[in-house]
Amino acid sequence: MPLELFDEVLTQIKHKFDDKKIYWQDLMTLARKEIQKKVQQLNIDNEKKKKMIQDSVVVTFLNTKLEMQHT
Repeated sequence: MPLELFDEVLTQIKHKFDDKKIYWQDLMTLARKEIQKKVQQLNIDNEKKKKMIQDSVVVTFLNTKLEMQHT
């Protein structure tokens, strides 16, 4: 196998993983913003309730994003 082809394939693989990493980082940033917004809206001061709201918002947020991908 020519070295140039091997280098090209490795570069493509690296870019693929870099793109996915960036995608997930952006997605988590958006999810954190949604969590902050919801916690502020509900004025939560109890840590247990705050954790429940966080989990709920993450699940809802990810479900919404996945549904958008399939349409």
